Amino acid sequence: MAGIITSIEDAIWGWADLVLNPAAYSYTVIISSCIYGGLAYSITINGTTYTTTADVTDTVTTILCELKSLIDAASLPLITSVSNNQLLIQATAGSAAFTCRVSPNMNFASPLVPIIWMHQNETIPNTTYITLHNMTSDRRGLPYKSAVQTQFNPDGSVVAGSDIQTIIRTEKFTISIQSYGLNGDEYLEQLRESLDYSYIAAYMDSVGISSLNDTAVKDISAILDMTAEPRSVFEVTFLTNIETTEEVGFIQTVGYSGSYSLPN
Repeated sequence: MAGIITSIEDAIWGWADLVLNPAAYSYTVIISSCIYGGLAYSITINGTTYTTTADVTDTVTTILCELKSLIDAASLPLITSVSNNQLLIQATAGSAAFTCRVSPNMNFASPLVPIIWMHQNETIPNTTYITLHNMTSDRRGLPYKSAVQTQFNPDGSVVAGSDIQTIIRTEKFTISIQSYGLNGDEYLEQLRESLDYSYIAAYMDSVGISSLNDTAVKDISAILDMTAEPRSVFEVTFLTNIETTEEVGFIQTVGYSGSYSLPN
């Protein structure tokens, strides 16, 4: 594993989003209503976020036009237009596909697959969605500890705080991935199959995780309010490296006291 991550959650969510919501050449952003002032509306394009805050007098069109102006000012290879309370964002001819995500008070005309962590205070999406749950996590083997990297001043004294040791441990964790709604099992099969794809292997290497094993997709449909809700689940076990540093201190001098005598 080439990379070392600081957030397992971000890495796992990024994998699921990359597979189920790949980059596209156009997105249509919509706002269902705008009745409160002070709300922030955000659009994130290729990782950069553009945000405007609504005034009590703003309309949906006003907000979308403000977001359009922010995106246009960034001089991206995109064409934007607002009509019928919708913001259309398109890649220019010959440009690459791009990713677009919006804040929860906005949506897309063609919804992406919602991916959320289980047991969060999230509104249940009105479309098929995916949940992630970190079931177990445990250490494997003994950690690696580097030599202490100590720096010295010209006079030979130790630079304060420079006596640092790096500690890297390997951790195994199992993620349960569950779908709710029609065709959710197909989304899970996509995720499971993607573990064999080279572009997913490259992504995981870049964020410092690797898949160890996975289970088959299972049907766990349940009755919800007297209606059968399609549900499916599978699990994936991953490995990652967790890196920490510790200031261990430096012994500058060693002395002894006592006495000794020669044997008779």
